[in-house]
Amino acid sequence: MNRECGPQCAKCGAVERLDPRNKYNDALFTTGCQNIALSRGVAKSLIMGESQLEGTGFGLYAAEPIRKGEFLSEYGGEVRTDLKLASNCLLLMLSIDHIYR
Repeated sequence: MNRECGPQCAKCGAVERLDPRNKYNDALFTTGCQNIALSRGVAKSLIMGESQLEGTGFGLYAAEPIRKGEFLSEYGGEVRTDLKLASNCLLLMLSIDHIYR
């Protein structure tokens, strides 16, 4: 994981950009240090909806244009490893087998 710039980075321009009064001042964020996306906290508009591809379920879609490298949103859920996922699937299969015996 990378760390964001903060008040300790006085030379890169992050201090002015971190001021809450400048949160929505997009002109300020067109140049200089851009490494403060989480601290700024201005997420892109995202919507959840059913995919148009058959059999794929639901997905998360952008509701506005997004350029490469732009901040989308902070993920607040659990980060799951393949081992954890396999473990949960095994527990689910065992519980279903137990219920239908």
